[in-house]
Amino acid sequence: MDFDELNDFADWESRRLADYYKKTNEEMVFPTAIKLSEEVGELMDEVLKHSGIQRKEKMESKDVAIGKIAEEFADVVLVATLLAKRLGVDVAHAIEAKIDKVRARRYD
Repeated sequence: MDFDELNDFADWESRRLADYYKKTNEEMVFPTAIKLSEEVGELMDEVLKHSGIQRKEKMESKDVAIGKIAEEFADVVLVATLLAKRLGVDVAHAIEAKIDKVRARRYD
């Protein structure tokens, strides 16, 4: 998948959710931001499981945890892209600019 496909999905999902909830794009910004926070929390829960730092009743095998970690990473990326779309941020451009900024750092 490339950024164009990710942006196309974000466009489609943005319209689908706005239609479903009968809200404008602007009205969907806050709920999308909350959803992103939820997804990051779910990712962190899986990281704790993978690290073995979780209550025993929440633990599972590392193979299962890795699969769930991958799924939660995807959720974070998708919801972050959707939020960026709602706020008018071009994710590809923002990432390229950030990479350029990081590469320009000097740690001498």
